[in-house]
Amino acid sequence: MANLITFVRILCAAVLAFLPALSPSFYALYLLAGASDMLDGFVARRTNTVSSLGAKLDTLADIAFAAVCLVRLLPLFALPVWLCAWIALIAAVKLVNVISGWILHHRFVAAHTTLNRLTGLLLFMLPLALPVIPLRSAAGIVCAVATLAAVQEVISSERGGAEMSKYDPLWAWIRENGVDRFTLSFDDIGRIVGFPLDHAFLRFKKELTAFGWQVVKISMKEQTVLFERLP
Repeated sequence: MANLITFVRILCAAVLAFLPALSPSFYALYLLAGASDMLDGFVARRTNTVSSLGAKLDTLADIAFAAVCLVRLLPLFALPVWLCAWIALIAAVKLVNVISGWILHHRFVAAHTTLNRLTGLLLFMLPLALPVIPLRSAAGIVCAVATLAAVQEVISSERGGAEMSKYDPLWAWIRENGVDRFTLSFDDIGRIVGFPLDHAFLRFKKELTAFGWQVVKISMKEQTVLFERLP
């Protein structure tokens, strides 16, 4: 069900490419695509159908939707030079963050911070706000929040990179394990990574999904962690 909702966003992006920009039909599909972006992850979590395929489809849908919107909407706006330079700087900082994440951790790490989510929401709302808010003012607000989000990514990378790399031996051990569902004690994990399990694990356990696995349950009473391969 969640993957079907994601596929709706891909279809919306394809149709938006051929509709007149900012027309009623364009806005209708634009809102439908935005709603699907909010629903697919929620449905996947509620129905326990989170999967690596779903994550890849979601990324593909986001890229397709963003690309079509950029191609269809940017030509309509005469952006001042200072705003273009600001946008380019934000993009450069985020690109450096992505590349450094790949170099340091051998994977592309997306920072799902509150500021990044707020930036995405403001970007989505931007075309809807243009009839009532001047472009320069609306774009300035979005860029200001996006700048804070990019700076937060840099700070998080500096503070969390070492902690993230500490768990790489555990991620590697899990990838090489042939069982689809298993439990490790806190002591087992400590022996694998070489230090006692700490609270950083709660922040970075989501990185495991990039390798096709997820943490199903952490039992403080039994001092165990249940791992499961994503479908």
